[in-house]
Amino acid sequence: MFEYAALYGIAERNGMMPSIESNALLTQLFAIPSSIANQNEWNRDGYNFYSIEKCCIYVDELNHLPANQNTILKGFFQSWRYFDHVRNDIRNHFRFHPYIADTALSTLRTIFSSLANKDATLVGVHVRRDDMLSTGAQNYGFTAADVAYFHRAMNYFRQKYTPLRFVVSGDDIHWAERYLNAPDVLFIRYDFRIDLAILCHCHHVIMSTGSYGWWAGYLSHGEVVYYKYWPRPNSYFSQEFKFSDYFYPSWIGM
Repeated sequence: MFEYAALYGIAERNGMMPSIESNALLTQLFAIPSSIANQNEWNRDGYNFYSIEKCCIYVDELNHLPANQNTILKGFFQSWRYFDHVRNDIRNHFRFHPYIADTALSTLRTIFSSLANKDATLVGVHVRRDDMLSTGAQNYGFTAADVAYFHRAMNYFRQKYTPLRFVVSGDDIHWAERYLNAPDVLFIRYDFRIDLAILCHCHHVIMSTGSYGWWAGYLSHGEVVYYKYWPRPNSYFSQEFKFSDYFYPSWIGM
C-alpha cells in the first residue's frame, strides 16, 4: 500500500503517469483504477531505476525525476509525505471491493444493533505481535506494543467518549483476549482483508506497530493513537526511521 500510494503521489508531482502490474495483490483488494493497473509484463529497457534503501525516511529527490523518461521505483517508501497531497485520491483508490466491504459493514451493523445506544463510538484496535517478536525482528530493532500501551490508549478514549466499544483484531487474538478483555471490548476473527476494512470504518483507531495498523489509521477519519517506542532506540532499524516522516503529524504517540 505504501508503494502504490508513493508511486501515485510521486507521479503526480512529476507530471507522470503511474502504472502497476494488472495482477498486483492490491487489485484483488481495492478498486485500483484500470488506467493504472494496466501492465501485464514489464519491458525494462530504457527505464531509470530509483531504489530507496531506507524504508521510513522521506527522500525529496523523488519529487524531481528526469522529465520525459520512464522510471521504475523500488523500495518501501513508508512516509505519508510522498502522497498526502493526493490523500483524497488515495482514499478513493483504496476502496475495498464489495465482497470485502459488505462483510465488514455487516459486522459493524451487527455490533451497533447489539448496543443499547446506537450512537456509540467505535474504536478499532490492531494488535500485531507474532512477527515483531521473532529473534530476527528483535535484533533488527522491531518492538511489539505492550499491555500498558493498549491500556493507556484505551483509557484515553474511554475518558473522551461515552458510550463506546473497542473492536479488536490482530495476529495474536488469544493474547488480546487475555490482556485486553473488558465489558466494552469486542474481538473479531476474519482474515486480514476484512479485519482491515472493519478497522478503517471505525470512528477512531489504536495502532500497534507496522504498516497494517498504519493504514487502518490513515484510511480512518478520526483520531489515531500509535505506539511511540517503535523502533527500538539505537537499533539498526532506527537508522532507517524518522518519526516525523513516518507518523502522521496529528496522530498521538503513547
